[in-house]
Amino acid sequence: MKNVLITNLYFAKYTGSELHALEIAKQFEKRGYDVTIAVFQKAYPLLNEKGRYRIINCLVEKLDVERFDVIFVQHYPVFDYLCSQYNLSYKKLIVSKLSVISEYEYLPVCTSDADLILCVSDECANKVYDQIGTDIRVRVFKNSVGEEYFERFSLKNDNAYIKDIAVISNHIPEELLELGSVTNDEYHIDYIGAEYSPRLVNVELLKEYDLVITIGRTVQQCFAVGIPVYVYDYFGGPGYITDDNFKVAEENNFSGRGFKKKSLSELKSEIESNYRNNLQNLKKLHDISKMKYSYDINFEQIYNELRIEKNTDWKVADYYDDVSKLRINTYSKRIPMFAFPKDFVSQLFIDYGEGFKEEHSIKWNSSENYIIEREFVFHRKIKQFRLDPCDVPSNFCIYQICINGEESYKDVHSVCLNDDPSFLIQLTEKEKECNLVRLKIRYKFVEVSAAEIIQLMETELNKEKKQNDEMKQLLEMDRKNKKISVKKILHKFTARKFE
Repeated sequence: MKNVLITNLYFAKYTGSELHALEIAKQFEKRGYDVTIAVFQKAYPLLNEKGRYRIINCLVEKLDVERFDVIFVQHYPVFDYLCSQYNLSYKKLIVSKLSVISEYEYLPVCTSDADLILCVSDECANKVYDQIGTDIRVRVFKNSVGEEYFERFSLKNDNAYIKDIAVISNHIPEELLELGSVTNDEYHIDYIGAEYSPRLVNVELLKEYDLVITIGRTVQQCFAVGIPVYVYDYFGGPGYITDDNFKVAEENNFSGRGFKKKSLSELKSEIESNYRNNLQNLKKLHDISKMKYSYDINFEQIYNELRIEKNTDWKVADYYDDVSKLRINTYSKRIPMFAFPKDFVSQLFIDYGEGFKEEHSIKWNSSENYIIEREFVFHRKIKQFRLDPCDVPSNFCIYQICINGEESYKDVHSVCLNDDPSFLIQLTEKEKECNLVRLKIRYKFVEVSAAEIIQLMETELNKEKKQNDEMKQLLEMDRKNKKISVKKILHKFTARKFE
């Protein structure tokens, strides 16, 4: 079977590079490829989105092959590390560049051997030209959209008005945060992103809103599905896309670069006053998107240009001597420690009648502040489960737990101040007798910082002090008037404490 290796720093959250790697994997898979995505960090929730392809954390897992029909290099540190560990060979090599500002997006050492250099925008392509000169291998492969978006396209009524807005960004500027405080209940704003409520952006999510404020790949998704979009973020932005600003906005990958920042009052005024005009532009933007941003069409053009089937020559990815490989191996293993978000481990313990044992548990990496969904099937009788959402002090929520299709728990919130949060999942007597148990869990956690732990402990201590002071007062009253017994005081105090 034909195979492809894709490199990316991580496969864990809903960031642009991760989702792009996922889409490229899907395109190769459609064409009959066995796909391996090599990363330095992998975790849920994005692991839920994978298909038949293999995601490996190459720092701790091994590549099972070293020869690939195609190597797709995105984020050079991963490729460098693989070169230090394996004798990689390939038929075709693609370099993908998604950013003009990230240090992990510098051109890799293998660029001179690349068959194609894919740049996400004209701005990005110009940066490549600055580095290596005009090069016929450079192609602008813009952020693209899957067919499911075009299939769900629909137009809003021209008389529609704004009720619900989504601000989608992992770096929301202050003026957009303040927008929510000056709406006077005219409309509702949801903030979706890493620091607020991270969610996978898909057709269903976009369809929930009358307007999306965002940048990057979500802009083309809105064009495709027919959702009004206001392009603005921490770089600034053009606002609603018109004939006058389309060219500059597209050249800069709808990132907001190339345009000025706006004040809070300017944002509010533009969003409201130009909304109806934008509705009349949605069909035109959809048609442009269909022509320019279809994943299937854009990838097919690139794939045909590679002419992989007609190439039988193998090339060796031999770019480093032994000393350089040792250096790469050393610093590569330190990158996740300093550059990546912390790894969190979730764990499910299964009690088969012998209590909870480490050997009867399942572990997986999870991302903080993301809703994690896992499903398990067990072909034997089980007494109970225990879910440890993470391995740090945390504030966690169990959104839903279902056993054999029946909901057992819903919306359970808890704060745990030690590094072993846990939630006991009890089974009914009937469920304990089943030889087939299907468990579905849906949860989220946020690490509690040291400062928050101290604050929570101080709050509890203050509560106890207040209760102790109240008890002293009652005892003093009893000493003075002899009308209230100590037994009654203790009863009154404990009843109040545990209400």
